[in-house]
Amino acid sequence: MKRNIVRSGGNYIDADTGEIFEQGLPVLVTTRTTLMRIYPEGWISMSQKANVIIAQDDDLKLEQHKVLRYLEGRVDFENYIRVPQSEICDALHMKKQNVSKAINVLVDKGILLRGPKVGHSYVFRFNPTYGYKGNAHGKVLRLPDGQNVFRLIEGSKEEAGRPKPAENTQQPSEEQE
Repeated sequence: MKRNIVRSGGNYIDADTGEIFEQGLPVLVTTRTTLMRIYPEGWISMSQKANVIIAQDDDLKLEQHKVLRYLEGRVDFENYIRVPQSEICDALHMKKQNVSKAINVLVDKGILLRGPKVGHSYVFRFNPTYGYKGNAHGKVLRLPDGQNVFRLIEGSKEEAGRPKPAENTQQPSEEQE
């Protein structure tokens, strides 16, 4: 697959997906089947900048990081996450109230997006501004401020996938030169 890479300022941008490469030009020589052999359980694309921001957030404690990492490992196609709290409790050896608190903090930070309630539990989405599993083609939206974000479509309502910032929380964004 040939990629349409253009140079803008000091960065390279994939013109088809809007992905910005801040440190050099990416070269990926593989096929989807090769990736599936390497990672048979699946894989997601992560924003390096978002990982740094999450790591530097002093409000996120060890339990929130553990829950986030577990949920990242369970992200389904299009970033949906449907994992019973009891499974998280058992897998991470945590109390239910601590898992619930961790999820609420991640929602408040905009890292997780709360979806509809299905049965006895909510469906969540991993905010695509931080990482994505699925086909991103046609889902990147360029905002007037120059930032590229994922377009989220919720039912008949469409909105930019920029996280709702909590107070004093940095969000991943692309710097303009």
